[in-house]
Amino acid sequence: MYAHWQDDIAVARQAYETEIAITRAFHQAGEFGTVASGRRADLLLLESNPLQDVRNISKRVGVMVNGRWLPEAELQRRLMQLRNHT
Repeated sequence: MYAHWQDDIAVARQAYETEIAITRAFHQAGEFGTVASGRRADLLLLESNPLQDVRNISKRVGVMVNGRWLPEAELQRRLMQLRNHT
């Protein structure tokens, strides 16, 4: 019954550990992993907790990139533009 939760948590943990490893490799460990004043503002906001169900990762509300908020509608518009230019 709980086996899929363990798999979901393992996937989320692996994604987090991968992010930490990448930031360390680029000597930027202090720049990522927290939301705080003075930190880089790269953030993915989801409707639901991906630790409860990994499929929730696809339920984006929006992203914060370099301190700029991009709501899901804007992300979809930009993706459509990219598709139309290929």
